[in-house]
Formats: sequence, C-alpha cells, structure tokens
Amino acid sequence: MTPKLPILFRRDSAGGIVAIFPTLIADPAGNVTSYAHVGQHGSASLAWVKAGTRPAHPAEYSALMRELSGIYEVGADRVRLVIRQRLATSCNYI
Repeated sequence: MTPKLPILFRRDSAGGIVAIFPTLIADPAGNVTSYAHVGQHGSASLAWVKAGTRPAHPAEYSALMRELSGIYEVGADRVRLVIRQRLATSCNYI
C-alpha cells in the first residue's frame, strides 16, 4: 500500500500559494516543510501558517498540486498526497 502524506494549501498575504506538509518536520526548531513554485522546498512555522495565511481554494492551488504530484507520487518512494483543510488540534497542527 502506498503511504499517505497530508498536505495543506495556503495563500499568504501577498497572494502566493504555499503547500504545507504538517507531518514533515523541517528543522530542529519544529518548523514544518513547505513548498512553493518559487523557492521550492523550505520551512514554515506553524505560527506563520496560522496567522499569516488562509486556506487556498482548489482553483488557486491546482497547478501547485500537479507539480507536487509529479515529485511525490512517482517512483519507488512515492506517497499519495492527501489534501487536508486542517488537521486535528490535538496534534498541534493548524
């Protein structure tokens, strides 16, 4: 069975669309992995995600989802990206 990887799509205050991987810790500070067309993989604090972004609409993130599907959903290490609007608060995510 292909493992599942939760993903959230957010729109920042400048209008950019960012993919957030809340289960992939990016650094020792506890930031999570993020991905954008420009800059590609990076890290994001959950505080920024909560206060500095809003949920993106499907029409806003469809191109980014296609890009990420081509990265994550192919090959021997593939995963299935599962779009979430938010995750359980008991997990301290969104």
